Amino acid sequence: IEIVDYSGQSAETARSALEEEGFSVNIAEELYNESVEEGNVISQSPNYGHFLPGSTIDLIVSLGEEPPQNMQYATTVNIPYGETEEEEESDSESEDDSEGETREDTSEDDDEADSENPPKTVNIYLDDANNDIDDVHTTLEITEDTDETVRLEIEPDEAGVFMVEVDGKEIINEEIPYNE
Repeated sequence: IEIVDYSGQSAETARSALEEEGFSVNIAEELYNESVEEGNVISQSPNYGHFLPGSTIDLIVSLGEEPPQNMQYATTVNIPYGETEEEEESDSESEDDSEGETREDTSEDDDEADSENPPKTVNIYLDDANNDIDDVHTTLEITEDTDETVRLEIEPDEAGVFMVEVDGKEIINEEIPYNE
């Protein structure tokens, strides 16, 4: 039986016609294709010649035009620690003069603690294809200015948002539009 090439035609039409001729039809693959409508045959194998009934004909069928992909966005943000303990102490040094003697009497560990800043809690919120801005995405503690990478997956025609809070105070709030 001679095979007809059904490229560009409906896969269902091709399947029906080929099965009526006695061929076995296999949808070998479904691919995105800008020039062939969804559900139509992109190609077939074999596509010409004479074959016996029962032979298998493989069809590659179009899924139509590929939908736009989500945009992957990444940026490194600097999260400022803010005023350090040393700066705070120098601002209030005159008030602490009376306590100076007490501090000298304490153990050596306190000298080390005095040189460290108390940790501040950072919450990072994301609003994108996978995250809701109402939910904390990442929590960390910082004792100095800190760089953190933020990654968003932004859907077509949408925007992604990231927000950074330090000790409950919003310090960064950025909206990132989808760019093709």
